[in-house]
Amino acid sequence: MTGHLEIREIREILLDMLKEVDSFCRKNSLNYSVAFGTLLGAIRHKGFIPWDDDIDILLPREDYEKFKRIFRNERYEVKYFDKDNNVIYPFAKVVDTKTLLKENISDSPEMGIYIDVFPVDSLPSNRIQQYLFQAKKSFLNAVYTLKIVNENNQRSFLKNAFLRISHVVLKRISWKTILESMERASMTYDKRKCTMKGILVPLDNRLREVVNKSVFDDYVDVPFEFLTVKAVKKYDEYLHALFGDYMKLPPKEKQITHHDYNVTWR
Repeated sequence: MTGHLEIREIREILLDMLKEVDSFCRKNSLNYSVAFGTLLGAIRHKGFIPWDDDIDILLPREDYEKFKRIFRNERYEVKYFDKDNNVIYPFAKVVDTKTLLKENISDSPEMGIYIDVFPVDSLPSNRIQQYLFQAKKSFLNAVYTLKIVNENNQRSFLKNAFLRISHVVLKRISWKTILESMERASMTYDKRKCTMKGILVPLDNRLREVVNKSVFDDYVDVPFEFLTVKAVKKYDEYLHALFGDYMKLPPKEKQITHHDYNVTWR
């Protein structure tokens, strides 16, 4: 099989992957929920957002670590920087080994079609502690972005020149050092002393994903295309935190995918 895969084919593969991940989590008593746009799609569209082409899930930190450690499948594998030096993301991915995906805007390595897997960590409700965490998160996000993003002709000369200089400066800092720093930052706080939780991986400078920890206590079944998947029971509270009036469609000009990649069969 050759040639680029169309969005319909990519979605079919993603659904097969999600089916396997869901089955594995249920069999091993791991709490998980579809996340971000996947959760929004499940609630608003009963499946994919019409212009979207990816799947995200989340797990509480303990279940996330167990999932990384024990997930086994003949076709799909978990990729994470602590066991694969080619991975340059601070969260796990379940990757399809029969496809090849290459992102066009970054220095990321080639891998297969993937599901992003995010850990849920704890954060205090104290505003000062949140501000300090956000400052650290913003700094690490800036370093990460400058290291991963490539020059291209869509950017101005000055932006490309800045990226070139940044790459020279950051060349001395290994990916492993940056990713370990990001993970440590996400795990800063003791969950027993915190009232808030969220996806704290510093790829976004905001803390909009942080909500009362009770949001991640219970999970329910929701439809997603032809599958039944898991979602946080308090999805309304969580989606309002993420998107505001989440049942309202965005303007037509914003109904576009944010992913720029090519996918082929291996």
